[in-house]
Amino acid sequence: MVAHQNKFGKESEKIKAWIAALSEVADLKGHPIHTGHENHHVKEIAEKVHANIAPKPLLVGENPVGLDQHIEEVKSLLNLMPDDDTVCMLGIIGLGGIGKTEVAKALYNNIVHQFEAASFLANVREKWNKINGPEDLIKTLLSEMFEQPETKWGSASKGINELKHKLGRTK
Repeated sequence: MVAHQNKFGKESEKIKAWIAALSEVADLKGHPIHTGHENHHVKEIAEKVHANIAPKPLLVGENPVGLDQHIEEVKSLLNLMPDDDTVCMLGIIGLGGIGKTEVAKALYNNIVHQFEAASFLANVREKWNKINGPEDLIKTLLSEMFEQPETKWGSASKGINELKHKLGRTK
């Protein structure tokens, strides 16, 4: 702080604002841990923070006809339970232009809050068939789900192993 006071002057508005902010932060109460294991408390705090951070919704067309009905049908097929660790996969197939992606985006927006990590990959077939397509898709997943910086694995199979490892510990 002394270096900043020398640079900006002790009476500068910036210094006064910093001192006020530091004083305010110093008076904040923490989360006391008197009993139990610290990792339990850390997980509890992380869950509370995660619950308060709303994911950004994907853009879905304005009032698509019958979309809500389709979402409810797909949700019933997924049978999502709060404490269920079952992994399930559901394919949405059909002719191009009938709204498969819109249903998938709306469903994602509807259930994303139930998961610790989430990502929405569109146009997977087209991206997969490009040079380095599988590796690029895996990078996107790891980046969006775990905020992991870009990594070079040398092969898609190593990236898949990394993804399996991370997803194995995540809902």
